[in-house]
Amino acid sequence: MSLTRVFVSAEITAKEELLKEQHELVKRAQMNMPKIKVVDQENFHFTIVFIGEVDSSSLEQIISDLSKFKFKSFDFNFSKISGFPDSKNAKIVWIGVDKEADRKIFEIQQSVVQELSAFAPKEKNTFVPHITLFRIKSGAVNLESIMEKNRFQINIQDRINEIALKKSVLTPSGPKYSNIITVKGV
Repeated sequence: MSLTRVFVSAEITAKEELLKEQHELVKRAQMNMPKIKVVDQENFHFTIVFIGEVDSSSLEQIISDLSKFKFKSFDFNFSKISGFPDSKNAKIVWIGVDKEADRKIFEIQQSVVQELSAFAPKEKNTFVPHITLFRIKSGAVNLESIMEKNRFQINIQDRINEIALKKSVLTPSGPKYSNIITVKGV
């Protein structure tokens, strides 16, 4: 039996602008490139819910359920750089959104989880809408000091007007994503 690894994402359009911010942040942080794993531009997205590996009949049901999903498109601003587990000891560096967009993405996430409740794992952690920019391979970075020292400002506007069910294939050079189905907002 063949399994497909899938997740639901909210798609963005300002990937070029995010790529510039990503490069600028790496430059300002004066990080050694071999120590980090930069996320490829085509992989920028908001993960709404990671489903995991599913068989073909489950995948068909997920596609059917998600194709009926309705949400309102909206504009938003990227507003902060932070990290996991925290901004003083970041292993994962990400860009987040303004409070209104945070609320709207959270509402989409809750609705998708409800729509796909038979397949969506119960979230253990608090959902934080973000786009991963890079991962630290060894050590950690203090983002707070980098942001304060460089007075780093973010001025990127974007729009969420579709969500996608994505297939994820893990490769030695990193994950490769492809859309299985996209749903346009109204």
